[in-house]
Amino acid sequence: PLEKDTDGDKFSDGVEVQAGHDPTDDKDKPGSVVVQPSFVPINSNAAELYGPVLTQAGMNYQENHYSGGVIFNNNAQNNYDVHTSGSPPPNQSDDFIVPYLDHGGGGNTISTHN
Repeated sequence: PLEKDTDGDKFSDGVEVQAGHDPTDDKDKPGSVVVQPSFVPINSNAAELYGPVLTQAGMNYQENHYSGGVIFNNNAQNNYDVHTSGSPPPNQSDDFIVPYLDHGGGGNTISTHN
Protein backbone atom coordinates (compact mmCIF):
# COMPACT_ATOMS: atom_id res chain seq x y z
CA PRO A 1 0.00 0.00 0.00
CA LEU A 2 1.18 3.46 -0.87
CA GLU A 3 -1.22 5.37 1.39
CA LYS A 4 -1.02 6.25 5.09
CA ASP A 5 -4.35 4.46 5.69
CA THR A 6 -5.36 2.59 2.54
CA ASP A 7 -8.58 1.09 3.94
CA GLY A 8 -9.71 4.17 5.92
CA ASP A 9 -10.07 2.33 9.24
CA LYS A 10 -8.07 4.95 11.21
CA PHE A 11 -5.04 2.64 11.62
CA SER A 12 -1.96 3.47 9.56
CA ASP A 13 -0.87 0.81 7.07
CA GLY A 14 2.45 0.40 8.90
CA VAL A 15 0.73 -0.31 12.23
CA GLU A 16 -1.60 -2.84 10.60
CA VAL A 17 1.24 -4.68 8.83
CA GLN A 18 3.34 -4.72 12.00
CA ALA A 19 0.41 -6.21 13.93
CA GLY A 20 -0.20 -8.85 11.25
CA HIS A 21 -3.38 -7.33 9.77
CA ASP A 22 -4.39 -6.53 6.17
CA PRO A 23 -4.05 -2.77 5.50
CA THR A 24 -6.44 -3.04 2.53
CA ASP A 25 -9.35 -4.54 4.55
CA ASP A 26 -11.15 -2.06 6.83
CA LYS A 27 -12.63 -4.92 8.87
CA ASP A 28 -9.22 -6.45 9.62
CA LYS A 29 -7.66 -4.06 12.12
CA PRO A 30 -5.67 -4.23 15.34
CA GLY A 31 -7.53 -4.15 18.64
CA SER A 32 -6.60 -2.14 21.71
CA VAL A 33 -2.94 -2.13 22.54
CA VAL A 34 -1.99 -2.45 26.21
CA VAL A 35 1.52 -1.27 26.97
CA GLN A 36 2.96 -2.72 30.16
CA PRO A 37 5.09 -0.22 32.07
CA SER A 38 8.66 -1.13 32.90
CA PHE A 39 8.04 -0.16 36.53
CA VAL A 40 5.53 -1.04 39.25
CA PRO A 41 2.52 1.24 38.66
CA ILE A 42 1.57 3.55 41.51
CA ASN A 43 -1.26 1.82 43.37
CA SER A 44 -1.94 -0.71 40.62
CA ASN A 45 -5.31 -2.43 40.42
CA ALA A 46 -5.52 -4.07 43.85
CA ALA A 47 -9.00 -4.00 45.40
CA GLU A 48 -10.33 -0.47 45.95
CA LEU A 49 -7.12 1.19 44.75
CA TYR A 50 -6.53 3.46 41.81
CA GLY A 51 -5.91 1.83 38.45
CA PRO A 52 -6.45 2.48 34.76
CA VAL A 53 -9.97 2.76 33.37
CA LEU A 54 -9.88 0.54 30.28
CA THR A 55 -13.58 1.01 29.42
CA GLN A 56 -13.25 4.70 28.47
CA ALA A 57 -11.11 6.29 25.78
CA GLY A 58 -8.43 8.67 26.93
CA MET A 59 -5.79 8.93 29.59
CA ASN A 60 -6.78 8.59 33.22
CA TYR A 61 -4.82 9.84 36.18
CA GLN A 62 -5.16 10.40 39.91
CA GLU A 63 -4.30 13.66 41.66
CA ASN A 64 -3.43 13.40 45.37
CA HIS A 65 -3.17 16.31 47.80
CA TYR A 66 -1.01 16.09 50.95
CA SER A 67 -0.32 18.30 53.96
CA GLY A 68 2.79 20.47 53.83
CA GLY A 69 6.06 18.67 54.48
CA VAL A 70 5.13 15.41 52.69
CA ILE A 71 6.01 15.94 49.00
CA PHE A 72 9.25 17.76 48.18
CA ASN A 73 10.98 19.07 45.04
CA ASN A 74 14.08 17.11 44.03
CA ASN A 75 13.10 14.14 46.20
CA ALA A 76 11.65 11.68 43.67
CA GLN A 77 12.27 8.50 45.70
CA ASN A 78 10.47 9.85 48.78
CA ASN A 79 7.57 11.11 46.68
CA TYR A 80 7.26 7.73 44.91
CA ASP A 81 7.40 5.91 48.27
CA VAL A 82 4.60 8.10 49.66
CA HIS A 83 2.37 7.30 46.65
CA THR A 84 3.05 3.57 46.58
CA SER A 85 2.90 2.95 50.34
CA GLY A 86 -0.19 5.06 51.01
CA SER A 87 1.50 6.44 54.12
CA PRO A 88 0.60 9.09 54.92
CA PRO A 89 -2.72 8.95 53.12
CA PRO A 90 -3.62 11.95 50.96
CA ASN A 91 -5.95 14.61 52.36
CA GLN A 92 -7.82 14.60 49.06
CA SER A 93 -7.70 12.33 46.02
CA ASP A 94 -9.40 12.90 42.65
CA ASP A 95 -9.55 10.73 39.52
CA PHE A 96 -9.74 12.29 36.05
CA ILE A 97 -10.04 11.09 32.45
CA VAL A 98 -8.65 13.31 29.70
CA PRO A 99 -10.47 12.40 26.46
CA TYR A 100 -7.40 13.01 24.32
CA LEU A 101 -3.70 13.11 24.98
CA ASP A 102 -2.26 14.32 21.72
CA HIS A 103 0.76 16.54 21.22
CA GLY A 104 0.11 17.01 17.50
CA GLY A 105 2.10 16.02 14.48
CA GLY A 106 5.33 17.68 15.54
CA GLY A 107 7.11 20.76 14.32
CA ASN A 108 5.08 23.88 15.02
CA THR A 109 1.76 22.01 14.96
CA ILE A 110 -0.13 21.69 18.24
CA SER A 111 -3.12 19.37 18.43
CA THR A 112 -6.61 20.87 18.65
CA HIS A 113 -7.61 17.98 20.95
CA ASN A 114 -5.89 19.44 24.03
